[in-house]
Amino acid sequence: MINKISPIDSITKYNLQGLEDKKKTTYPEVREKINTISGIPRSYISFRAKSDEIPLADDAKQLLDKAKNIAIERGHKEITPYHVIEAAIEETEDNINLIGDEFIKSGAIESVSVLNKLANNYSKRNLLLNKNDKEYFLELNSVLKENNDEYLNSLPVDEACKDADREIPYSADFESKLKELLKKTPELDGFMLLGTAFNTIIGNNNFYAAEYLKYFSSMSFYKDDNVMRQNYLKVYDAKAIDVWNKLALGSNLFVTYEDSKEADRITSSLVKTLNAPKHGNFNSKNTLIYAMTNDINAEDLFAEVSEMQETLPDKKLIFMFNMDNMLANALNPETKTAIIPPELVSLIMQPKSNVKFIIFQHNDSYFQCMQIPVLKKAFSDFLQHPIPPIHTYETQEILNNNRKLTGEVKTPFSKDARDKAILYADKTNGIFPDKAVDLMKRIADYYGEDKKRITVKDVDEFASIANELFNKEDSGIVYDTGKNLTSLYGKNTTKKDVEGIVRQIRTKNFGTKGLIIYSKDDEAGSGRRHTAQVIAGEAKIPFLEINSSDFAVASRDEDDGAAVLPKDSMARIFTNAKKAAEQNENKTAIIYINNFEEFAFSSPYLPGYKQAMSQLVKEMAKAEAEKANILVIGSTEGYYADVIPMVVRGFNQILTVDSPAFNKQSRKEILTNRINEINLKLACRNNAEKDELINKLVKMTDYMSFVQIKSLVEKTEQIMIERNKQKASIGDFIEAYLQLTSGRTSLPQMPDYNKRATTSHECGHATNLEVMNELLREKGKPWHQYRDVDFITLDPRGEFLGAVFEGRSENSDYPFEAMFTGLVCAYGGYSCEKMFFDMDGSHGISQDLAQATAQAKRGIEYFGFGANTGKISNAVQIASTKFNETVFKDLDIILKNAQMASDLITETYKEFNEWFTNKYAKLIGSDNCMIDGDDFRKALKNWKTSQTPDKKEEISIMEDMILDIIRAAKNGRIYGQVKKVL
Repeated sequence: MINKISPIDSITKYNLQGLEDKKKTTYPEVREKINTISGIPRSYISFRAKSDEIPLADDAKQLLDKAKNIAIERGHKEITPYHVIEAAIEETEDNINLIGDEFIKSGAIESVSVLNKLANNYSKRNLLLNKNDKEYFLELNSVLKENNDEYLNSLPVDEACKDADREIPYSADFESKLKELLKKTPELDGFMLLGTAFNTIIGNNNFYAAEYLKYFSSMSFYKDDNVMRQNYLKVYDAKAIDVWNKLALGSNLFVTYEDSKEADRITSSLVKTLNAPKHGNFNSKNTLIYAMTNDINAEDLFAEVSEMQETLPDKKLIFMFNMDNMLANALNPETKTAIIPPELVSLIMQPKSNVKFIIFQHNDSYFQCMQIPVLKKAFSDFLQHPIPPIHTYETQEILNNNRKLTGEVKTPFSKDARDKAILYADKTNGIFPDKAVDLMKRIADYYGEDKKRITVKDVDEFASIANELFNKEDSGIVYDTGKNLTSLYGKNTTKKDVEGIVRQIRTKNFGTKGLIIYSKDDEAGSGRRHTAQVIAGEAKIPFLEINSSDFAVASRDEDDGAAVLPKDSMARIFTNAKKAAEQNENKTAIIYINNFEEFAFSSPYLPGYKQAMSQLVKEMAKAEAEKANILVIGSTEGYYADVIPMVVRGFNQILTVDSPAFNKQSRKEILTNRINEINLKLACRNNAEKDELINKLVKMTDYMSFVQIKSLVEKTEQIMIERNKQKASIGDFIEAYLQLTSGRTSLPQMPDYNKRATTSHECGHATNLEVMNELLREKGKPWHQYRDVDFITLDPRGEFLGAVFEGRSENSDYPFEAMFTGLVCAYGGYSCEKMFFDMDGSHGISQDLAQATAQAKRGIEYFGFGANTGKISNAVQIASTKFNETVFKDLDIILKNAQMASDLITETYKEFNEWFTNKYAKLIGSDNCMIDGDDFRKALKNWKTSQTPDKKEEISIMEDMILDIIRAAKNGRIYGQVKKVL
């Protein structure tokens, strides 16, 4: 007896073991399945018999003639179904010997006999095309012949019946079946005749005919070798090894995919890699793989697995099937709903120890099915393993080495054109490499015979015309962010932290962990997402972004009791991330969660946040247990960053995004890069002028955030377009700065005296500031320096008529002298209004006085600048009348001294103020009345240099007096000599 079980080519089931033991067994379940052959298609050509009582086509006549001869040779009185089957077996043997293998394999014929056709129909494949299938077919025929001969030999023999000229009738049961079939068709062909013979025998409870058909029917449950070979793609071998590794852990597997082609291909690779080096003891000697077709139903699968696990207890049996197709096969055509087959649940929950399942299912379907309690329970022992997709760089290699895939592309592509088409294909739906080949076909068909070779230019032209093709549904995963450390400019400290994280990732043993990221600039676009994308881009790992608002599920509605579910579960998000990580060289992926504080501090009215947080922690723990490398980056505001690690497990690392507000070098990097990125032309004749302009902008952007600096550059570009200019000067940047901070010029109708008063007022501020800085630079200490003039604007904007904008100096200290300089500057407008316009106080100085008073009060209460108050800080909120009195006393002394110094400078530089006022007052209202700080300092220096020796001596005496005023103020007294000078 045959025992042909092939562990090497184990896709097809070969199992005839124990056939003799079943000779007396009946198979009512088989009879139920195959009790009629009438539904099988007839031959393509049939001819009506003229003389037979039962009308037969030519092939049926030939088969019947052969059956008649067998009956005559054996001395049987009638033609039975067994004679027809014997004739079909002999016909098969004769034709196979007559027709060569090459002709059969060419596909020119579908079958060599009606028996071959019947077996093909039950097995749903051409049994002669594959060597193993052919051997299986012939050996089953041999078994059929042996059993059929045994029955024929048991029939009575009458020598008189060996007369070749006599008429031989059909047996009664056979004739009855034939006439019953003729009610449905006008004539019978050979296929119907043989089918009726099998049905008659099965109806008589002779087991071997049913067994014969059963084995071929069983073959239909398994994927054909040819189909397996057609689906094979070498790149899936590595993915199959990953499946073997997972299976070796001892659990069954759910292998999820985005496209069913992925399941077909990895199935082929699983067979191909059975003997490949991997973890676990699976090989062709001890393991049989059964790849079930898409037509299998739960009942048949249950029967197959039950039989195989009993028949082959010493083998490891792996069954692979598609769950989506299984459920589709169980679909109720009336209700259009799929009833979960109980056989499937029983099969999964009670397998033998030698049986493993690999179940394929689409990602979406898998997560939906796992919401069904009975399925979730049944598959609780299953691990989920997503198939990592093929991406662009792999597709390039595949198409280079697999010309069969591109065989239908009518016009050849240059290598660069093919690579470009692959990049475009990444923006389309589907999977690689198929969608790349499909796009290449489209391009080739578009150009037809006009092109002998497709170039990059042709691909780009097609893409620009057919842009509606590139509407890929966004899965959320970005496999290449396109950002790296070079794009992380202006954040030097952050860059060092990123470099450390990237080094960890490249070890491929990063693990699953959480990280909180926040920016020192608390505003949208401050660089948190960009920094996370830089980590992904520099490490070359996938990046998946989600927003906490996607999980903001409200409480159930009072009216209909329905709750809106999140559009994506955290389990699926992690599945996608792990799938992307497996595909990646560094085996790592990033999940970036925006507004992470919503998870950490969820509202009781939005339970979706709480649920998402719980799922997140569970999925991170699960990923860590699976040795997956997932970096979860929670983006939040600065004031949450220190608290979240205390309430959310696993998030104990913090990454801070630098602010350029206090870092000169960072602002320079941001300005330089942003100007280059938008290709903004500068009005500079050489690099030295360009450096000078950039340095002015660095000064102007003091205290500005990353976003504000970028906005300044972009606003400047807009102003250039408005002014029809090709290159940007410092004036354009100043105008951009003023529009962003104060708005456009209001251009009111102002009398000339108001224009002059405004110009003189702002000149007083600027002059005081520069004179004090020059004095302290020449006669004081380096650390006494205060800010200098950045620029002056005289056009009315917002709530002010003019303003002096200060720039921070290199000095980071803030001693008494620096504070005093600021106070003198603040009083500059008042001194000019008093001297030139006889105004001893006005609305125009209200803001100046408030600024000076607040600055002095802060210096006294917190910095220890008050001689009478002493070194006491009001940071502890002192509630003392005496303390407030001493503060006021010091405040009065310091401010009066600052006012004296301001008056002295205004008197001494009176002529410069008049020159400045005469020059610029008439420009107010021109929408371009501003003075750069460097230009102002240059004009002030030139004026001072051009003065007579007497005037220069007067300036020197004034400077010494101001130094005395500063000393008096520091010592808590009002300087008393000022009147002599004035």
